[in-house]
Amino acid sequence: MLIFIYVGCTLFNASNKKYNEYNIYAVNGTLPTLIVGLDLVENNETPGFLWYAREGTFDKNVITKYMPNLVLSKNIGSYSSLHTILSAEMKEYVENILKEDPNAHFNLIVDEYRNWLEFPVLLELGLKDDQYSVRYYSDGTLSYVTEYDLLKENSYNLFEKEKENYYSIIQATREGKNKCDPKCMYLINEELDTPKGLMDYSYDANYVLLATLRDNVEYYLQYPNLLEFKDDKIKDKMKNSNIKKLVVKEKFDNLSDEKKNMFFEIVSLDKKTFDANYFNSEGNKYLVITGANPFYGNIIPSKYYGIIDEIVSKYGNEYKILYKPHPSAIPEGDIRSILNSKGIDILPGKMPMEAITFVYDDLKLGGFPSSLYMNVEAENTLFFFSDSKETLVSPLNKLYDKLFINAEIMS
Repeated sequence: MLIFIYVGCTLFNASNKKYNEYNIYAVNGTLPTLIVGLDLVENNETPGFLWYAREGTFDKNVITKYMPNLVLSKNIGSYSSLHTILSAEMKEYVENILKEDPNAHFNLIVDEYRNWLEFPVLLELGLKDDQYSVRYYSDGTLSYVTEYDLLKENSYNLFEKEKENYYSIIQATREGKNKCDPKCMYLINEELDTPKGLMDYSYDANYVLLATLRDNVEYYLQYPNLLEFKDDKIKDKMKNSNIKKLVVKEKFDNLSDEKKNMFFEIVSLDKKTFDANYFNSEGNKYLVITGANPFYGNIIPSKYYGIIDEIVSKYGNEYKILYKPHPSAIPEGDIRSILNSKGIDILPGKMPMEAITFVYDDLKLGGFPSSLYMNVEAENTLFFFSDSKETLVSPLNKLYDKLFINAEIMS
């Protein structure tokens, strides 16, 4: 088995043979996109290919400025015919690299929902496991609401069958028996008793888990402990998996000051302005109320402001309180005046809240429930605006007793 030591843009194995390294990114969702932003600045000299769906998240001109060896997809922001157009574009990139650098090593970095891209982009070219690695990042919600068959009791026989199917698809694709044309079809089949060959390209949850048993595949998520295998035999097998905890704040903190500033530019975060206008409390303790679209959610305005008054009364002496609006419901006019009159400053709506949590330490949060709350440490959530824990959006409702039991329900 090869042991890889990462040094700049070059990989070395135990026999000291050099390999050039290339990163290939394809992500959707706020959290994985921002994680890729951190990875881009950490490895800004490494050549690679980039596609992301949330087009407004990054300033492409800044990416070009700092990552001169990075090829930007022609389809950034586009979902149209993604399974054929994007995979073909990425595959062409890999083919062109291999013509010039046949010993190249590739790192495919995707959100978990795009796990299938390994097949048309790398396996169809016959690449072996030691020629590339794959990294899945949790999208923040899908990881915890998916009905994984392999987490259920008495599912070991299914585990063995699915594992055999998965490896047979890998081998068949590598041997040229599966092709991503006219649709990438690999992984889904409702009938588990039928052989799996070319099938629907869409996400298959079981294979995301099974993939982590391979040496070259890793799966990072905020709460890996929530993937509880109830079958003891499967649990024993999955002890050797590469399912790992993701602590995004640590990834940001480990960057040099120069690279942190690079990240600020990429996501258009003016740190000096944020420090001067918002994060300027002498006590250095902040509570951010998160908004919704429409602004009041399903709460009548008078009641909503009553909740805000309760928050100010309860937390105002300990924290500076900020309001982070939904990008599509930025408060103006009377609403802005009312919040300001209560001593609440309003953060820019377009800036992803996740990015702000990377930058500022130990922020406390509370407000309208959303996927954001799966992307930050659970103990930093103080309250939710909801009638009950059962009416929280999924997966917060399902995970409340495990993660958010100390978060107050405010209505």
